[in-house]
Amino acid sequence: MRTQPRPFAVDGLGNIRVRELAVPRRGGPLLTGFENRDIPLRVCSFLFDFWLKITMSLAHSAGSCLSQAESCQSRSSSSSWTSRLRAALISPALPGWLAVAVGFNIPLSTSVMEVLTGFFVLAALAWRRPTPATLWSGAKSTLLISTGLFLAMLVGLSWTSAPLKDGIRCLLKYRELLLLPLFTQVFAEARWRRLAVRGFLAGCGILLTLSYLEWITGFDLGITQVRFPNDHVIFKDRIIHNLLMSLFAYLAALEWERSTGAIRWGWLAAIGLAVFNMTFLVQGRTGYLAFGALLTLWSMRRFGWRGLLLTAVVLVSGAVVACKVSAVVHSRFLLTWNQIQNQFGSHQQHSDDPRMEFYVNTLQLIARHPWVGTGTGSFETEYTAYIEGRDLLSVSEPHNEFLHLTFQLGLLGGLAWLALLVNHWRLSRSLPAWERAVLQGVVLCIGLGTLFNSLILSVTGGVVWSFLAGVAAGASLEEGSAEPARIE
Repeated sequence: MRTQPRPFAVDGLGNIRVRELAVPRRGGPLLTGFENRDIPLRVCSFLFDFWLKITMSLAHSAGSCLSQAESCQSRSSSSSWTSRLRAALISPALPGWLAVAVGFNIPLSTSVMEVLTGFFVLAALAWRRPTPATLWSGAKSTLLISTGLFLAMLVGLSWTSAPLKDGIRCLLKYRELLLLPLFTQVFAEARWRRLAVRGFLAGCGILLTLSYLEWITGFDLGITQVRFPNDHVIFKDRIIHNLLMSLFAYLAALEWERSTGAIRWGWLAAIGLAVFNMTFLVQGRTGYLAFGALLTLWSMRRFGWRGLLLTAVVLVSGAVVACKVSAVVHSRFLLTWNQIQNQFGSHQQHSDDPRMEFYVNTLQLIARHPWVGTGTGSFETEYTAYIEGRDLLSVSEPHNEFLHLTFQLGLLGGLAWLALLVNHWRLSRSLPAWERAVLQGVVLCIGLGTLFNSLILSVTGGVVWSFLAGVAAGASLEEGSAEPARIE
């Protein structure tokens, strides 16, 4: 069990202090019996310091834009803190820099991401406030569905069977539905789109590096995983970690396409490291599925229908080899088979991970209130009452976003989420090549992920979706955007 504290801390002045650790929790594969702990800790401190410097540089860039805006507006007024605040809120570049900072911190720090997201919302509303005229066609209809779904969740508080505080808590977790329109508006400017994705890739690269550092050295650098103590996760749980690595590999492949020389080889190495990490170092079946889907999408873009056959050969052979060389990978595939057998076989019994049981019970509860559901945040209350007196596991959400929204708002709730994904896919066909590839990848990855997890309900999963979808869909709002050529 992972009980060691983090090997570094930041004091009140922002300086990094390296803590002294006890004997390593486990020996790394390359440094078994490693005694000089100073080297890995210095590497870890360097990476953490690098993250702080990147975040502060983004803040400094935003601050320089604020200074320019303030100098233009304060020539005839005093430099009071109120004028500074007003200049910050109306700076045209501030929303873009904050959006880039949010993307960089998505894989790293949930707390920092949340704070930056709050400032981003204030800046975006001040500078790029959506108007009713921007919500009716193309990407704009998707923004209308997203906003309408959140408002439906708000209205759902009026008939929820859960305590009001639970309903409000659930509503706030769906705030990413409102972030999507804001990100899309900000990324209508082309200069922010590539910068935002590269910031996201940089954050994922740091996460990947720290995961490998933990594996190599055996030092516990990340969060505690009670059920899966050998997962080398750092800041996120295994499901989110592998989803991030899947998207990292896919976006890196898009960068590989347009790179040359040594940089091209660097992206190829990053893809290989991400695939190995999500396959052997972290146990996340959702990530396996997402990566397989993204690899299929990329192959079909590059090679047409021949790519589908190529991907099938690669995935099947890769799965066979992985199961042969790794007991962990084999156990994950075996768990999936056992779940299906235990739920739908001739002799039903409980599984260690009873998701199929959750799905069946949730569908039975939906059948009781198919049209309007039982209100926002009502799942745990209703599910607990449903299984009372039975030998079943209680759960707070059904591990499926479609079922969760349908349960709360009726069939229209689940259909609204499906309409969001379908509308984004249709929109992608009218976007430039790079944005089209990004949006289709995000829709495919998040759409499949929400079949087995309530991703939008989670903090990081929802921000990943709204951020990357906003990056790509923003091209449709760009003034003078033309119909793109087909991707070769």
